[in-house]
Amino acid sequence: MTTNPRSNKVSDEQLIEVAREAAQLEVQAVAQVVQQIDGTLPEVIRLIKSRPEGKVLITGGGTSSHIARRMAHLLAVSGTPALFVHSMDALHGTMGAIEPRDVLIAISTGGE
Repeated sequence: MTTNPRSNKVSDEQLIEVAREAAQLEVQAVAQVVQQIDGTLPEVIRLIKSRPEGKVLITGGGTSSHIARRMAHLLAVSGTPALFVHSMDALHGTMGAIEPRDVLIAISTGGE
């Protein structure tokens, strides 16, 4: 669809179609994530559970920092002490807050 949904000359049907297309893109994206879940997930869960006194620190830079921030928030609100640490801030002193009992998860676009 090439119609600009912000235009005042858009019909209800066109708005509905744009919304359906957007929702379909989200469905496809979630389906791709489902395929990426592998044996590392239980390993990460067990590691976090093995450190009941520690916190989970999640770091990333650029786009990955947005994912890391959201992941830390989701863990924190579901009962796992978690914090976001921006990777560049970590280089300038924030790493001093990381203790041996903590778990650090680093997210990168390249996966390395």
